[in-house]
Amino acid sequence: MPRGALWNTKCWQFHIFDVSIFGVRVKILNDKPPPIAGYCIFTLTPNINSVPVYSSTMSKSSKRWLQEHNRDPFVNLARSRKLRSRAVFKLEELDRRYKLFHPGQTVVDLGAAPGSWSEYAGEKVRPGGRVIAIDLLEMQPLANVTFLRGDITDPEHLQNCIAELRKFRVDLVISDMAPNLSGIASVDQANSLDLAETASQLACSVLQKRAHFLVKLFQGGDSAAFRKQLLEMFEKVILCKPRASRANSREVYILAKGYNG
Repeated sequence: MPRGALWNTKCWQFHIFDVSIFGVRVKILNDKPPPIAGYCIFTLTPNINSVPVYSSTMSKSSKRWLQEHNRDPFVNLARSRKLRSRAVFKLEELDRRYKLFHPGQTVVDLGAAPGSWSEYAGEKVRPGGRVIAIDLLEMQPLANVTFLRGDITDPEHLQNCIAELRKFRVDLVISDMAPNLSGIASVDQANSLDLAETASQLACSVLQKRAHFLVKLFQGGDSAAFRKQLLEMFEKVILCKPRASRANSREVYILAKGYNG
């Protein structure tokens, strides 16, 4: 969701002013309802079924992003199925390939909003299983999913989440967390690695023995060292790039199987 785009909801139209891990800063272009003017901070969880439209003030890069977004077959497939995000197709492919989910599992989903991964996992672990979703942003309720709101990059919140999750026998931790992009490849990769390492810290604190961990990472920098680190804690580490990952994206997924804990 680039800066300069317009975002339509049922009642309001927003001009995207800035995007960060804290939410989306927008200017409300109409005042019904209620009458509000100026730039505000809103915690928005965009739905894939909301279609961004063009603005005359948008940059060329934003227009190009929207054109690519609206042509994306996975975006259109998600819209047609009324799914929360195209990201579900990445998880679906990885599940087909590696058999991630089974009935009765306890799964932790990090960076869960808007909820497409949690929704998929919640169905796959039935009957008897559960999904615990964690995100800084709010997420609409889902069947068979317990939502914990918090910022796991905050050490205090991270320890609170770990303490809560240790009440369960966790079989799988999945993380689709990504940093707010700066456009500087080295910075974005370093921030992605920080998130992956935080996800790894949580996973290795709550997983039961022989459980699994799936995490997103931008390739480059110290990503090879991170994989080597995981090999010291898991029996097998696999590098994956689902078809639904955009071709020009450096994102990959690392599947660490068989926690040695």
